[in-house]
Amino acid sequence: MTEFVRFPRTPHLAVLGNSDIRGDKVLTPQQAVAFLAGEVLVEEKVDGENLGISYVDGQLRCQSRGSYVELGGQHFQGLATWLEPRRDRLIRELGSDLVIFGEWCAVVHTVAYNALPDWLLIFDVYDRRTEGFWHDSERNLLAESIGLQTVPALEAGHFELDDLRDRMGPSRLGAPLMEGLFLRRRNRAMDRAKLVEPSFVQAIGEHWRRRPARRNRLSTSATMQ
Repeated sequence: MTEFVRFPRTPHLAVLGNSDIRGDKVLTPQQAVAFLAGEVLVEEKVDGENLGISYVDGQLRCQSRGSYVELGGQHFQGLATWLEPRRDRLIRELGSDLVIFGEWCAVVHTVAYNALPDWLLIFDVYDRRTEGFWHDSERNLLAESIGLQTVPALEAGHFELDDLRDRMGPSRLGAPLMEGLFLRRRNRAMDRAKLVEPSFVQAIGEHWRRRPARRNRLSTSATMQ
């Protein structure tokens, strides 16, 4: 049996406002300064359900958090239908070594999107051979070869915390406000942090799973094939 790969938890770069982050890890001020000392890629943090896809022991398997999931459940509405036309490409490109991770965005959590390019947005690729994650440029090439979309990239450079706070704004996916930012240290694939918009943190008091399901919407230019 191929070893299960669980996506690691991402620490907060800092806590904005009076947010209650409920036990999540937060970098110390010194760690945050060290993180921002190098070049950082800033991506939009997307509000979806964590989904991993891999080809395991002759089967295309889907996982969320710490376990494999069955297709057709409440949290992954439409996933089986979405997978079918992509199955051969996924098996061919992933082989037995790669696991792709993304956000499955068919159902509204807290942020409602009305211009998604696809229901799944890829944010990482794990390679069992090297026991590490790929650089974002390699990830993008793999996604393109399979016909998948990646999370929105905003910009890369050197930033202070205030610079990043100022970049919180409308989502690139058709929502008035993004959930937050996902930050990557360039050339250090394991170094990641997130910065979450304070109003989003407060809004999760009523968890989306306890509300009637609502669907996000695709962009009118999205091609589903």
